[in-house]
Amino acid sequence: MKKILITGAGSYIGTSFEKYMEQFGNNYSVDTVDMIGDSWKSVSFSGYDCVFHVAGIAHSDNGKISKQKEKLYYAVNTDLTVETAKKAKADGVKQFIFMSSAIVYGNSAPIGMGKRITKDTPVHPANCYGDSKVQAENGLRKLEDENFKVVILRPPMIYGKGSKGNYPLMSKMAQKLPIFPYVKNRRSMLYIDNLCEFVRLMIENNEQGTFWPQNREYSNTSEMVRMIGAAHGKKVHLIKGFTWSLKLLGLATGIVDKAFGNLYYDKSLSVYKQNYRVADLSNSIKLTEQNETKPCEEKAHDEKLDSLKGKSVLLISLSGYSNGIVKEMETLGASVDYINDKPNDGFICKTLGRLQIKFYQNIITKYYSEQINRLKNRDYDYILVIRGEYTTSDALKKMRITFPNAKIILYMWDGLHKTNTKGIEKKWDLYDKVYTFDRIDYEENRDRIHFLPLYYYNDYLPKQSKKPNSSDFKYDLSFIGTGHDDRIKIVKSVMTECNKRGLKCFSFFYLPHKLVYLKYKLTSKAFINVTMKDINFQMMPFEKLYEIYADSKCIIDVENSGQHGLTMRTIEILGLRRKLITTNKDIVNYDFYNENNILVIDRKKPVVNIDFWNAPYCELPKEIYDKYSLKQWILNVLA
Repeated sequence: MKKILITGAGSYIGTSFEKYMEQFGNNYSVDTVDMIGDSWKSVSFSGYDCVFHVAGIAHSDNGKISKQKEKLYYAVNTDLTVETAKKAKADGVKQFIFMSSAIVYGNSAPIGMGKRITKDTPVHPANCYGDSKVQAENGLRKLEDENFKVVILRPPMIYGKGSKGNYPLMSKMAQKLPIFPYVKNRRSMLYIDNLCEFVRLMIENNEQGTFWPQNREYSNTSEMVRMIGAAHGKKVHLIKGFTWSLKLLGLATGIVDKAFGNLYYDKSLSVYKQNYRVADLSNSIKLTEQNETKPCEEKAHDEKLDSLKGKSVLLISLSGYSNGIVKEMETLGASVDYINDKPNDGFICKTLGRLQIKFYQNIITKYYSEQINRLKNRDYDYILVIRGEYTTSDALKKMRITFPNAKIILYMWDGLHKTNTKGIEKKWDLYDKVYTFDRIDYEENRDRIHFLPLYYYNDYLPKQSKKPNSSDFKYDLSFIGTGHDDRIKIVKSVMTECNKRGLKCFSFFYLPHKLVYLKYKLTSKAFINVTMKDINFQMMPFEKLYEIYADSKCIIDVENSGQHGLTMRTIEILGLRRKLITTNKDIVNYDFYNENNILVIDRKKPVVNIDFWNAPYCELPKEIYDKYSLKQWILNVLA
């Protein structure tokens, strides 16, 4: 366990760092000491691995300041910093981290002029605030030796939920103004969680030296206002033509250049051996602007939840998965009847149905006719067919006649490339609405179908699940799923490499019948090294599956060859807040993609980077997790 002492109580950075570190459990111990007055001098720093010094007076003056305020800047930002470091060194602390600032390079360049900071750019403070930081840096370097390492951080503007300074002003304008001037500028910025992760890595790696952390993307003031507005559901129109008027205004006040000027670090300056950008610019804005639900939003949300109250639904789907859907629909107030999508779940029934042999199609149509007659007195609002591969055209026509008021909906969770979906396009016109989980299938048929990814089921999620950055997972990597295609080969290859690196792995491959295994063994090169011992012929219960996934740091997923849609497993892992390794390259196009959480590997050459396990899981905005829940999926598919 690393012990960290934050010197400076109540600061935005200090409190944010302390909260951020909670997710790592017992790996770190974080304490805070108030630096106002002299009481801190009697506190022992002994036993701490690192002192993170955040106490200081922030720069908030745009004009001239009094001599008294100038003295205060040096007393707190310089003298207190050095005095604290001396005490830390005397008490045996091995590392001291100091929050300096990009202000040591002076003010932003005026509109239209660039200011790029490189490793060779000399410090050139424009005011006593910047100079007080420079003097503190100089004083700390004199204390540094092999037993006392000093880390100096020069971050650009820091923002996040609860931050102060220019960002809250931009947020207010974005929420109130329908238009905003477009000015071409470039600024380095740093999201608070990206800073916190960078500080954690400084401590974990026992670093020393000067560092310039920043977001991966540069920021443009106008575009940020637009993005903030979008996070609140508002469209801010950016208007060109204000540059010259703002330049003239900038001659009278420094606020203009502070907002629209240029100051950015060369990107090479901010590269670190491990990824510290736990959120990209877009997600960081969403996380920052994420507020408590407003009354009007609550009303709209409640109305959507109420949309199924008193409604009657007929669900046609494969067994097993249907249980959770029926239960959730009933929770939303619907009355639900269920029909299995085929006469039985036996291997022969599935095979004959997928081959679409005529005599068996007649058996399936007769089965549906019997089920529809059984329910003929019901008046359904919705009929939801999932997959649809066994639901014949005659059955759909009979439903239309028997239940004339029902909206008939198809949801496909297999891609159009698969054998079992062959010809399903011919039946689309028999439905009122057709959805697919495959984004590429949608793009190629967007005039006829709609796109809706799969879901995770909240009720199956363990109630006392470990936090995503816990250090006591039973498994580092796990896989549970059907052993089709080249999936077993790829998973075993990845897990063999992980085992060599000391990682703990778990795998469970399922096939519905021994004949399926023999078929793959005889026809697939990917099954050459697969034995009967590798296969289970009984499915794992959902509750057990989620239990294992919840006790895994990372899960691997291999989609069907040729498939683009995200598997159920992928979405389940999102709901569990676990890391994912996948061969599905299309995942980068989804709003929950984050390189800290998801690693895309090559299907033909599956190589994993061990650093992926060391990078922390990055929390996403709440609305993204909610978006992929079963409840939201039901509300969307029946909308």
